Amino acid sequence: MNLSELPRESLPAQGQQAIEQLTNTFPFLANRDVYLGIEGSPKVVDGALSLDDTHVKIGQLNLPIASVASQLGLSQSELEQQIDSLLVQRGLTPADVRIIDGKIVITGANP
Repeated sequence: MNLSELPRESLPAQGQQAIEQLTNTFPFLANRDVYLGIEGSPKVVDGALSLDDTHVKIGQLNLPIASVASQLGLSQSELEQQIDSLLVQRGLTPADVRIIDGKIVITGANP
């Protein structure tokens, strides 16, 4: 994923702000392809993504989701809500998010 290629104008204001904060906090992420992954035990709870006991992998960095949220000035819940919002914008629903062998698998439309 290259953060500079994300269609920021189509994101909600919170999403735009989160990307700006992310690239300000981690300037090495701007204008280059970076592996972005989620490791741990993500779950769908009451129709929403829950990332308790989950880490975000950015390149070789492995960060607890709560630390990533904190660096972005968000609570973990707010970050989860933004991820849910991005999934909806991509035409995905909670039914498209499954946990298989401890890995999150997202299927569905990609406009």
